[in-house]
Amino acid sequence: MIKKAVNTLHRVMLQIAENESLFLFVAFLVLGVLPTDLLRWHQTEVALLERYVVVPWGMALCLLRLERRSSLTDSSLRVDLCVLALLLAWVTVPFGIRFGLTFNNICSWISHCIVYFGIYAKLSEKDAAQREKLFDQACMLFMLLALLLGGALLYCAAKGLSIGADVAAFRESGGTRGFGFGVFNRAYLCAGLHYNSTGIIALCTAAFCMAGLCRSRGVMRALYFAASAAMVAVVVLTQSRTARYAVMIAMAAGTYGYLSANLRFSHAVVRHAAGMAAAALVLVVSYAGASMLTDAALSHYAKIENGGSAAIVAAARAEESEKKEVKPKAARAAVDATMSGRTDIWKNLFKLWKAEPKNLLIGNGIGRTGSRIVEGTMHERNGAVAVHNTYLQHIADFGLIGFGMMCAFLLIIAVPALRVFYARGDRQISGYRALCMLVVACLMTGMMESAPLGAMTPMNIVLFYAFALLTARGSDIKSCKA
Repeated sequence: MIKKAVNTLHRVMLQIAENESLFLFVAFLVLGVLPTDLLRWHQTEVALLERYVVVPWGMALCLLRLERRSSLTDSSLRVDLCVLALLLAWVTVPFGIRFGLTFNNICSWISHCIVYFGIYAKLSEKDAAQREKLFDQACMLFMLLALLLGGALLYCAAKGLSIGADVAAFRESGGTRGFGFGVFNRAYLCAGLHYNSTGIIALCTAAFCMAGLCRSRGVMRALYFAASAAMVAVVVLTQSRTARYAVMIAMAAGTYGYLSANLRFSHAVVRHAAGMAAAALVLVVSYAGASMLTDAALSHYAKIENGGSAAIVAAARAEESEKKEVKPKAARAAVDATMSGRTDIWKNLFKLWKAEPKNLLIGNGIGRTGSRIVEGTMHERNGAVAVHNTYLQHIADFGLIGFGMMCAFLLIIAVPALRVFYARGDRQISGYRALCMLVVACLMTGMMESAPLGAMTPMNIVLFYAFALLTARGSDIKSCKA
């Protein structure tokens, strides 16, 4: 009996350990949701969870992938995995020689290994039935997160609540901490994180909920719809322009893909034209809807602050508009023109590359650029800054050589991903098209943030999870056609 219990426990533990969807969700929580100002007194415990649960679990996935790979009957080399192996070797060997076994280097090596081989390689090599099951599990887990987190945030928005906000910490940190959970400064909806981070978390969660919506029926479809709507509303109410525009473009892309593949017109040109027209309409409608929701939310917050009197709010707005001068408008326009200081950061980075062209080719290394490009920016008091563009960040860290390898990988997997994007089919294909929308949203977010392609960041692990499912599904479609 004891032996049977031990074998059962071993089997259960192994099933949990090699479940990529469960790992994805736990890592997403630990890396993205739990590092909140609301839990600032417990950040040591959160850091321990990352160090002693997420990282060892990710490395176990890599080892399990090696063990499973040795038993596969098809041992042919895949080009995408070869490119990732070369990229990992480039990140590891030259930078280890240049900078040694530093903490940043070791963390980067482990993180990239987990993302490339623990998530992407291991998941993409599973059979179709296993992938479908894991996909449904991921959708379910993110739906539960959306209902809890989205419901709590929207309740705070409805009541104008803010839990744990710390204005002093906000000012002292230069706007990186102190947001609290709920409505911050009568404008931003935050989950205890910076509103951009909250928007990114909501964006990723909404994409999985949309995928589940396409793959489900009955009561589950209603739950997925509620979860999707809640997280899209959260994206808008965070006031994160990056996340908002990424969601809009992703929804437009999904509309175009669905219509161009499924409209019953004999000419492909007509289908694509109709799809692009519908995508443009989605952009216009979603932009207008987001603006209306934002204005309504701001009025609601002001009304709550002024005791619920619409007359007081209107009078305050009229008085404020009369007092407006030219200089404040110019100041706001100047900040917006630099995209919250991003263009200043990019100018400094280009100056650095001009002065050190060798590092443009081979990279500066992990964590070695931010302190050299912060001068003269609005982030100067922090001493360092992220590049706020995932593509420039990748070049800054690993040079054009590393970035070229990443581009080669993206081009290779674009073929099977596009095969899924344009596939005609049932609910299952629509669910995978939602993953294509997630990829579009992540890549668009990368224009303004460093989160995508940033190793063990919440958005990057979600992105490579989507890459794995799309690559494998695209290969299945090719096999069926053959």
